[in-house]
Amino acid sequence: MHRTAAVLSALALLSLAARAQIDPGARAPELPAASFDGLKNSPQGALERAAIPDPASAAPEKVPVSPDDAVAPAGLPAVGKWLLDKNGDVAHWLGRRVNGLLLDEPVNVLIRVRATAPAGAIQKVLAAAKAAGFTPRDGHTNGYASLLDGKKLAQENKTFSDRPFFESNDHFRLFGPIRLGGYYYFSAAISREKVALIRAEDPDPDEFPPTHEYVSFTKTRDAFAAKMKSAGGAGVVGLIPLGNAISDDGFQTTGDHDGAAVLLELPRPSLKRARAAQKH
Repeated sequence: MHRTAAVLSALALLSLAARAQIDPGARAPELPAASFDGLKNSPQGALERAAIPDPASAAPEKVPVSPDDAVAPAGLPAVGKWLLDKNGDVAHWLGRRVNGLLLDEPVNVLIRVRATAPAGAIQKVLAAAKAAGFTPRDGHTNGYASLLDGKKLAQENKTFSDRPFFESNDHFRLFGPIRLGGYYYFSAAISREKVALIRAEDPDPDEFPPTHEYVSFTKTRDAFAAKMKSAGGAGVVGLIPLGNAISDDGFQTTGDHDGAAVLLELPRPSLKRARAAQKH
């Protein structure tokens, strides 16, 4: 009885296979491959198979400094437009991105000082910055450089900030001095950062919270100038166009930077002296 039922079931399956014209040796049909349009800034279309690099060994994206990355404003030394990293390339703000674009760090402060020697000029800047609430602090990245009067100048001491690194803060890096005419000149790159629990863009799973997020270049430049004037005894000469603003070239940006550096003078010039300078 059971053998007869098994034979009948086998005959029924063979009959169904014959009706459907199933080829016992045929492979199952493959699913269509998912389409991929490419990343932002990548060529559109078919992508060749490539090995995925180990993130730990992948080289960082570089933006080399070019000959036009310095400008010579009238009456001032030639000013490098960018903060430079340890490799001499344009520094990216903690490797962060804004709207998917590398965030380049511009020079946005110039300081000229009347002094008889470099050491005296440095002391005047440090004293004015301290009075304005900025002191050298640990916890910030260091080892940067910048170009001034055609010379590559190393960062002065530590990074200066108005609050500890574990709080939201304004901070700057100082370079110089070099002498031109009757002044010693410094350049600086200043920015504002906030403390966040996670990175807002391109989060790093291996980075422990909290972390720092970029806020502004221009707002902190203007706030710094105001504090240096009100508390540090500096004069605000004005904004010097450096042409180092990049809104979006498809690869990099300078955030809210407007392309100018504020020029401060120490000590603040007297009204009589300021009027004499304007006549010339």
